[in-house]
Amino acid sequence: MFRSRRYQRWRRGYLGRNPLCVRCASAGRVKAAEEIDHVLPRSDRRFDSATMLWGAEAERRGAVQGLCAPCHGEKTAGEERTRARSRSREREPELDPERAREWAAAMRELGVEPT
Repeated sequence: MFRSRRYQRWRRGYLGRNPLCVRCASAGRVKAAEEIDHVLPRSDRRFDSATMLWGAEAERRGAVQGLCAPCHGEKTAGEERTRARSRSREREPELDPERAREWAAAMRELGVEPT
């Protein structure tokens, strides 16, 4: 899809209409936008691929923005770190305080001081 002529034509037009990196501009820097970024990560549940992926509707909804390559990389890396932390929290079992006390008592009976 992102290699199609239609997408490439829209991309050139979008970057022509929005030539500056949004993040750099908000920090007072002037740098050309080189890449199209999805404001919401595509993994976000609120992301609607039918209307937010690219095109006029994505522009109208504010679902895309132009970023320079370094800003796009930083944003994407931050989103990946957030997703990884979220996944690790989902896997961590909740420690029941009662079970923790039972475990500690059993360890003491074995002569081992729990940490």
